[in-house]
Amino acid sequence: MVGVVVASHGKLAEELIRTAEGVVGPLESVAGVAVSATEPDSRGRPQGHWPCLARIAEGDEVTVPAGIALVRIDNRLVHGQVLEAWVPALSAQGILVADDEVAANPLARAAMSLAIPKKIAFHVAPIAEVAAMLRPGGPGAPAPRTLVLVRNVRDAAALREQGVPLPHLNLGNVHFSEGRAQVTPTVYLDAAEIEALEQLGATGTEIEARAVPAETPVTLPAIAERFRAGEPRK
Repeated sequence: MVGVVVASHGKLAEELIRTAEGVVGPLESVAGVAVSATEPDSRGRPQGHWPCLARIAEGDEVTVPAGIALVRIDNRLVHGQVLEAWVPALSAQGILVADDEVAANPLARAAMSLAIPKKIAFHVAPIAEVAAMLRPGGPGAPAPRTLVLVRNVRDAAALREQGVPLPHLNLGNVHFSEGRAQVTPTVYLDAAEIEALEQLGATGTEIEARAVPAETPVTLPAIAERFRAGEPRK
């Protein structure tokens, strides 16, 4: 259960928590909330993140899967951006790849493992197995700060549907294909993926798109707006 909620504009809350974790270690009972400048509701309260705060006030559990530093959508899964940028930025101690295709391919698993630094715990498993690990009551991630990688929006949504809380979701690389529109230099989405992301956002998942930590995050409303502005014609 969340014992402390840090609320701030933009990413300040997330960075404050990350700084504190660098000093004292993982803070399992602390959550960050990004407050947006929106019109107040009928009772004069800020909108957007109020439902999450209301659930805390009412005593509902708002959980973060044990050991998860970030869940990232990246069709390339393990590659240079992940190993050279995200792992150091997150102080990650483990990488967990949730992918049915790679889990069923020993050669692909072996090739991936060759790129992983020895100090990083590495595990590949099917979506259902990862969901069993990360959902409340499961054994948790293989390391105290684990970066979870999934191939696409569908797989991220599948984790959520199978009971895994997703407080924060990063879209890093989603390749172009027919029916997809570009929303960032490295992310292309179709209408079904936008709908799935909006459904995740409605359940409390904070969604952003950026390839590397140094980039300015693109929020879900901006992602949806860019998609609809460039939506492929049928």
